[in-house]
Amino acid sequence: MQQSRLITTKGLLLLSSIGIALIISIASILLTNRLWHSNQTHYAFAASLKGRIVFSSLRNNNEDLFVLHADGSGVESLTNNAATNFTSIIDNRQSVFHAHPSWSPDGQFIAFTVMSGSTDTEDVYRIRADGTDLVNLTNNTSKGITAASSMYPAWSPDGQLIAFSYDCNNHTDAGIYVMNRDGTNARYLRTPGTWPAWSPDGTLIAFVAFDQRDASADIYVMNADGTNRRQLTRGIDVAAGRLAWSPNGQFIAFRAWNGSNGDLYIVPITGGKPRNLTNSAEDERSVVWSPDGQLLAYTLHSQGIYVIRPDGSHAYQLTDRAATDIDWVP
Repeated sequence: MQQSRLITTKGLLLLSSIGIALIISIASILLTNRLWHSNQTHYAFAASLKGRIVFSSLRNNNEDLFVLHADGSGVESLTNNAATNFTSIIDNRQSVFHAHPSWSPDGQFIAFTVMSGSTDTEDVYRIRADGTDLVNLTNNTSKGITAASSMYPAWSPDGQLIAFSYDCNNHTDAGIYVMNRDGTNARYLRTPGTWPAWSPDGTLIAFVAFDQRDASADIYVMNADGTNRRQLTRGIDVAAGRLAWSPNGQFIAFRAWNGSNGDLYIVPITGGKPRNLTNSAEDERSVVWSPDGQLLAYTLHSQGIYVIRPDGSHAYQLTDRAATDIDWVP
């Protein structure tokens, strides 16, 4: 009897050991599969994660600009911020926020907005990607214009022009402007609106304007000279953020309100119902297409930069630091 009990006890111990080993093996397999899936997602995106991304990030009460490789590596600061450990290459002491960055098509320059708390003025600046040749292109204060906003720069595809939006305290001639890349010859396109974006072939400019009929902000498209304006969306309430043309010129990605949060949408340039890509409880911000058109990069303000397929699938996190506005160059 005692021997039988001993055998039974050993058998139970053996079965317990086997069970524990099996559980550990299953857990290991599940963990491996989860990591494999994450790595596979990155691997599947690898062909598209080329070039450089510039983004703005609110850190230590300053919004500053950073550049990184499109695979999420090699982050480098473009504006001075004591909260970062990155190398600063332009002085931030005279300004409060650096925002709305836009790459020149050749990747040599970045245009962006500087918001100055001391003058209550916003200007469009341009800087080389290596941190040299910083130029104020609009320079409202030197022109005697106070409480003025020159914002949201966008380079033309040939790199010769920069579109931007302008407003001032009396709202005279407020709207979309175009200037030469050196800031000269700024001209009003006779179109109220904001967040201009050039089509890939340079013939059209998309922008956001308020629609009085349904009290919402919508997307419009016009010729690059300001003529032939037409409405692309209606009643969707486009939120603040860049408009992003697909590289083939067939779609525009944008941010719109979905309740209290911003979601990402795309709409065909021919019109039609916009499609919600994210439909989440998160507040997605700025969006841009990858240069090959296979991915969209976007920001979650407090969580970093993500990429996603144009059909809304396979969201993948590139960075885990706060990010706001974004642009991508080959």
